[in-house]
Amino acid sequence: MGLALLKQGGSLYSLHKSSTRKFLLNKSKSEWLRVCALAEVKAQLRWDLTKTYRHQKMQSVNIDVDLFRFVKA
Repeated sequence: MGLALLKQGGSLYSLHKSSTRKFLLNKSKSEWLRVCALAEVKAQLRWDLTKTYRHQKMQSVNIDVDLFRFVKA
């Protein structure tokens, strides 16, 4: 995780699918406690993911994403 590169108290912002929110928040409270002092969802967004490969059938798909803020301990 990029938190290792930050100074103490530094913030890292990251986009993740909303379906993984519960997992990330639980992980930050348990295993990442040595590195992560705070993990919070700053915004909930809809991301328009456009077709990038020929074999994909849909032109675009809207997915729910969360903007997370992780603060280094």
